[in-house]
Amino acid sequence: MGMSDLSQRRRGIVTLRAAATLLSLGGTGFMISVLLGWALDVDPLVRGAPGQHATVPTTALALAFLYLSLLLSLHRRRGPALLLAVLSAGVGAATLFSDPAGGAGALAGQTGDRMAPGTLAGILLAVLCVVLQLSKAPLARQWAVGLGVLGASSTAAVLAGHSFDPHSTFSLALFRETSLQTAIGLLGLYALVLLVALARAERR
Repeated sequence: MGMSDLSQRRRGIVTLRAAATLLSLGGTGFMISVLLGWALDVDPLVRGAPGQHATVPTTALALAFLYLSLLLSLHRRRGPALLLAVLSAGVGAATLFSDPAGGAGALAGQTGDRMAPGTLAGILLAVLCVVLQLSKAPLARQWAVGLGVLGASSTAAVLAGHSFDPHSTFSLALFRETSLQTAIGLLGLYALVLLVALARAERR
């Protein structure tokens, strides 16, 4: 491999890492804005439109943990990355099974806001992608990429074909309580899974 090829490869790695870092920080900031929306009672920050379901606080927290986990994975911080991924899974599972309102309290109870089963599935799939990316097992990273593509394509299909109006006939039952913000957050998360995988593959 010539010097020009090496230089071009280094530029490619730098570009991928920069894009992954920006997406991670942007996704984390997006989820923090949802949390601020609940704290400050700014409805447009938590739901796409009046009458639609909102992203509950624990969904935003779980997604923020995953964005940060992938950033740490990019920088080979295996322990903290795994810890955040496990925390994300724990928050999601605990919310669905013990606190359906997602920590949003009485307001969420009145509006019907809660974590959808499809949202939890998306979070757990992303957690699995993180764990596989950090694994030293043969083919683990290839599985992470495959599952990342599955997650991204499934989320894109939900964005394209699902109505976020819970009263619409085009509202899919599995994602009925999923908000527009949650779907965008998940799509960005799976895009980040793929960017991190590409960046780490280029470094090898």
